[in-house]
Amino acid sequence: MQALLVILLLLNLGIFALNVWGPSDEPAPLPLTEATIPTLNLVKDIEPAVYSAASGGSPSSCYTIGPYLSQRVADEVMTKVGNYGLAVSLRSLRTLETLNYLVYIPPLPSYAEAEAVVQDMKRFEVKEQTVIEAGPYQ
Repeated sequence: MQALLVILLLLNLGIFALNVWGPSDEPAPLPLTEATIPTLNLVKDIEPAVYSAASGGSPSSCYTIGPYLSQRVADEVMTKVGNYGLAVSLRSLRTLETLNYLVYIPPLPSYAEAEAVVQDMKRFEVKEQTVIEAGPYQ
């Protein structure tokens, strides 16, 4: 039993010595990047881009972005565009476009008078109009 213990101890010491002082057949470490790929420039190493009409070869342009359904969204877009160094101004425009309005005209005495009102509405480019002949909104 003692001989077996001594043999195992010698084998362990031999394997330890082989790992520490033996030949190293490790492969070469893999490069982290390829040589053909350029290195990245950190943002702090680059000058901030500032727009100037004089710096470009083309004349300055003015763009309109929108319309937006709320003032808050317009302000957010204005801030984001301003962060690029562009001059931004906000202007409000009233449009004549309305969406999805139902206009109820009280009943007229005759169908002919209702048709006359429909023809008058067509003159003002109202695209959808209906004379309701039956039901609660007659």
